[in-house]
Amino acid sequence: MRFRLYLLFIIVSVINLIWFKFVVAKEVCFKCHKVEKFKSKLVHSPVAKKDCEACHTPHVSKFNKLLIAKVPDICYQCHPNFLEDMQKAEWVHSPVEKGECLKCHQPHAGYRGLLKKSEKAQCLTCHKKLKKESFKFIHKPFKEGKCHICHNPHFSQNSYLLKFKEETICLNCHKLEKIKSTHRYYSKNMECLSCHNPHGSNNEYLIKQYMHKPYAQKNCKVCHENLAKGSDMCFSCHSEVKKDFFKVHTHYLPSNKKAFCLDCHSPHTSDYKTLLKGSPSSVCFKCHPEALKQQRDSLYVHPSHDQCLNCHNAHGSETLGMLKGTQISTCGRCHKRHVKFTHPIEKVKDPRNGQTLTCITCHDPMGTEFKNNLRLNGDKELCLECHKGY
Repeated sequence: MRFRLYLLFIIVSVINLIWFKFVVAKEVCFKCHKVEKFKSKLVHSPVAKKDCEACHTPHVSKFNKLLIAKVPDICYQCHPNFLEDMQKAEWVHSPVEKGECLKCHQPHAGYRGLLKKSEKAQCLTCHKKLKKESFKFIHKPFKEGKCHICHNPHFSQNSYLLKFKEETICLNCHKLEKIKSTHRYYSKNMECLSCHNPHGSNNEYLIKQYMHKPYAQKNCKVCHENLAKGSDMCFSCHSEVKKDFFKVHTHYLPSNKKAFCLDCHSPHTSDYKTLLKGSPSSVCFKCHPEALKQQRDSLYVHPSHDQCLNCHNAHGSETLGMLKGTQISTCGRCHKRHVKFTHPIEKVKDPRNGQTLTCITCHDPMGTEFKNNLRLNGDKELCLECHKGY
């Protein structure tokens, strides 16, 4: 008899739970939360089922909006493969890496992919430079706001979050036969972006703004039929640059069979006067992803963190880190007052390693967790590294 009563209790409890979840909750929640706010082009699956408790608790919670878990953990409960795939990726979109799902997505209803805005508008909320650009000729996917045709918005194995490698992604839309017919020196490893802007240009065929002199003169033979090999081909015209590569700290790659200059520069066109393949920071981060990660993970970063060439010499330097001068003179170009501080600089040795004290003894311009880019807490911890008797 007791067992029957216990079984009956369980059955009634389950029925009440189901009744509340699928009947009462639908009515109670929408007494305060207007149902119109949960309608759009695309509705999140739990919302469509009016299953509010899939994400929210109806009574109390230690998480904002009465969520049953914090973002992004609550998202991963239904999208478990997402986290696993993200951890395997080489490049992760900054908001995704920080777990800021709601920076782009609406949790209830939104545009395609539950975006807060249309795809192009959503991307341009952060990528403002593209928003300001006004091109005479516009790449069709960009014009139609279909950023996802070329980019993965979350993560990728390729730089710029491209869906495929640069040399193959263009071939998804552009026929190889036609490309070969219009490119005399075509090769299978041709970098389309060395000539074309993938978003738009004021030049026909999306040709970038600045052109390498031989390219502008349509004198392709200067490079393509040059007997010099590797970067010696580049140095045959740019002899003044060669000396920089033989300094103590350098980007010189003698074992690189191809012209290592092309790791950073385009031999044809660019949107930058120095013919860089992209912005200075994007070119640098392609080989130095650890610097990008440090900046993204740090609470305080240098205000010019994306202007690498303000402090570093791109080709070579006599100073560690390929700085444009000594560590103090490089910082002193902007921080003139700090070079004259009374605190000992240069004349004192670091007791930990015997090296001369400089700005970067205490500061890390690439990013730290402490104000003023200090390496440790400046209230006491950092000072005690040298002043242990106090």
